[in-house]
Amino acid sequence: MGFFAIGQDLDVLLQNKSLEDAQLLQALETFATKAEQNRQGVYLFGVHKTSQLLAATAAGYDFIDLDRLDPIESMTSKLRRYDWEQVYAPKVQEALGETEQEA
Repeated sequence: MGFFAIGQDLDVLLQNKSLEDAQLLQALETFATKAEQNRQGVYLFGVHKTSQLLAATAAGYDFIDLDRLDPIESMTSKLRRYDWEQVYAPKVQEALGETEQEA
C-alpha cells in the first residue's frame, strides 16, 4: 500500500514569511517535481489568491483546494467571455465591410 498524493498547506508554508510570487512558484515547482519523481500525485491546500492558483496549476499540481480562495466578485466587471469564434471576428467584420463597399 502506498500514498496516492502528497501535499502542502500554503498557510503553513507562508507562515511568517513574505515570498514573492516568483519565489512561491519556484517552491511549488520544486515540490511538484520531487513528487513526480517519486510517482506521487501532489495537492495544495490553503490557496487564497488567484496568483497562487495559477502558480500551482503551472507547477503541475493534481489537486488544488479552493475553499479559501478569495471571492473574485470585485473582478467580474473586468471579465469578458472569449470563445474561438472571436478569434475570427475581426476578419469576418473586415470581409463584411469589403463586401458592402463592393456593392
